Amino acid sequence: MKVIAAYDAEPCSRLALEQLADAALPDHAEIIVVSFADLLLPPGTAIGDMALGIGLPEPVIDMHRAAKALADIATERAEEGAAIVRSLGKPWAVSSRSISDTPSWGLVQLAEDEKANLIITGSHNRSGVARFFLGSVAQKAIQEAPCSVRIVRPLPSPASHRILIGVDGSAACTAAIKAIAARPWPADTEFSCITVIDSQFISASLWQTFTGTPILAASVRHESEAARAVLDDATAILAAHGFSAATIIAHGDPREIIPQHAEDLGVSCLMIAARGRHHAERRHLGTVAAAIPNRAHCTVEVVRA
Repeated sequence: MKVIAAYDAEPCSRLALEQLADAALPDHAEIIVVSFADLLLPPGTAIGDMALGIGLPEPVIDMHRAAKALADIATERAEEGAAIVRSLGKPWAVSSRSISDTPSWGLVQLAEDEKANLIITGSHNRSGVARFFLGSVAQKAIQEAPCSVRIVRPLPSPASHRILIGVDGSAACTAAIKAIAARPWPADTEFSCITVIDSQFISASLWQTFTGTPILAASVRHESEAARAVLDDATAILAAHGFSAATIIAHGDPREIIPQHAEDLGVSCLMIAARGRHHAERRHLGTVAAAIPNRAHCTVEVVRA
């Protein structure tokens, strides 16, 4: 398993590294800690490759020196981040990387180049209503990365090993649950699986009732039975790996309901598939998966499997 961990010395990115042990990574995981110098250079060019010619204007020399200073800081930060990961005492292979690029684009590109399985980053939310606004790096990673993305937030108090998995019965969700279940979670991990009967479905059923088709009760009953079957399938996958799970059927807007249940349960992590029943492409981010990382109080992992 190859993991790209972004680090910029901000408290949230330090937290993301310090909580790596909570991500249930295998012992053979390879962790690449990356820091970025926010510079736009010609493709394939490093700042050290750009030699200064004789007689260049002083402003050009100053710009080069400033760029070199940013690149040096990125190198130092990457090494600092790698030291934090090594201090966790895990048998992972840990390395550092500094890249001169826009962080939001560079992180996605690195994940592609390295064929990474997981990106880990802090939430980098800085506004007064912070939990509704991810930083641009985290948002870009969720939308564009070829792999799973874990957005780390502080653990609940008291800390727990509770994990909530959003399920919808899609093939992508089934693959995500299998990938989640295969990871080496602590024995005391408490799983819950939630599926939400979308309020839009109820509205559509009511409309058909008003137009003379009395199907509301039957439709809701069918949807409830389907929801139960989805949860049964999810818990069976977890059980095959030795984990039990509580189940929840809720009604409403899943973009609101799932984060609220995560908060009510005091989970340490909320895990969802990157796309749902209406999104077939591997990179096509579902509307629910796009909204939840912004609304959740806890760590969120958007799983691409």
